Amino acid sequence: MTTEEEAHQGTAAAMKGFKYAIAFLEDTHDDGAEIDLGDGLLSFEASLPKLVEASELSHWKEWLGSLAWKEVATKRRVISTRIPTARPNVSDPDNEAALQRVVQATRTFALVRNPNASGDRRAIHGRALDDNAKGQLGGIQGFAWLNSPLRPFYATRGFYWDAQKPFGPPKPIVGWRELHEVVRNGLTPLLGVALDSFNEALLRRGLEFRIPEFVRAADCVLAVAKHEGKTGFAQKAMRIAPELARSPMLAGIDIPAFLIELYERRSDCVHGRIPFEDLQTQGEAGIDRAARLEYVSEQVARSSLLAALRHPHRTAIFADRRTLEKAWKDGKLP
Repeated sequence: MTTEEEAHQGTAAAMKGFKYAIAFLEDTHDDGAEIDLGDGLLSFEASLPKLVEASELSHWKEWLGSLAWKEVATKRRVISTRIPTARPNVSDPDNEAALQRVVQATRTFALVRNPNASGDRRAIHGRALDDNAKGQLGGIQGFAWLNSPLRPFYATRGFYWDAQKPFGPPKPIVGWRELHEVVRNGLTPLLGVALDSFNEALLRRGLEFRIPEFVRAADCVLAVAKHEGKTGFAQKAMRIAPELARSPMLAGIDIPAFLIELYERRSDCVHGRIPFEDLQTQGEAGIDRAARLEYVSEQVARSSLLAALRHPHRTAIFADRRTLEKAWKDGKLP
């Protein structure tokens, strides 16, 4: 037996059980299909009472408290994982490792989630009975409130809901596994900033904070050079998000000009001017225009990130800003 095999057997022998971590997502309004994310991660619809041994339910309710129990007892999409551990009955760094694994999956979920999704996120961790990501849970050792995306402002406006009709059945989640595999295998710093900015935008309250973060996420991919300015941003955004021209939410709008306006207003937001000051005097029309700006900023950011993460040469192209700008110049993007 080799030294490596002996070490592996010794590690396996030291493991006496399993830890679990489960993230309870917001109300996602998708079709509820089970999704294998790889690396021991599974996403599916569940309510906590269905995952806990019947004899342990009263203990769990008492441990969590009535409010927290009510939140996780409702059926919703979850992300679940199991990891082997030498100390299944105590809370230790293995719990944090399992928790971080499901939290990382929420970062990529941001790119494929239904924009209408709403509600709070929770996570629990503790001792698992086995290594089955859908198996029953043992004890609970921790409860965490996770950062939860806020409902976008545009989703409160009538034009958005009018454009959604007919709603039809809940839509499936597409491409989550491939995106998550890219992310968990490691991103370049530039793409890491882009994904973090996109997730941060979803958490921010107020268009003057959400829009700059979305534009920042997009610009990590679009790489607008100083000499290109707002016109360059609009041109690249149209190339990477051509679907904007077909969006019923933007019917009758000059999309290139609207993208130029978006870049200008983003500048207002971050350079000490009162954001949307002129739109505030225009009543409902001005409010709708501001909401559409938020919608466009999110769509451009998402399309930019999806194009980047799915690019076959993403590691080389997104190595640094100079290389990325050259890739655009050489026609390697989008």
